[in-house]
Amino acid sequence: RGAAIFAQKTGAAIIPVFLIREGEDKFVLSIHEPIFAKLNHEIKDKSKEILDLMREYLRVVEKKNEILSLFSEVGLALPFVRNV
Repeated sequence: RGAAIFAQKTGAAIIPVFLIREGEDKFVLSIHEPIFAKLNHEIKDKSKEILDLMREYLRVVEKKNEILSLFSEVGLALPFVRNV
């Protein structure tokens, strides 16, 4: 929620970034598309906008989790992909 409030107040984008451990000495960095908030003066219902931003971020997290689960179920290593 803090990131959504900060984005709403400042206009900063929320950029979902994941650093995933693969094995003992390897990490995969995954950077997703930015999520943009409306600025305070553009919003009629600030609480709804915060919830919408949080839902969008959770959608990205859930999608990432599904992909990680699929790879781990079949024992595959993750490909190095930026926008998964």
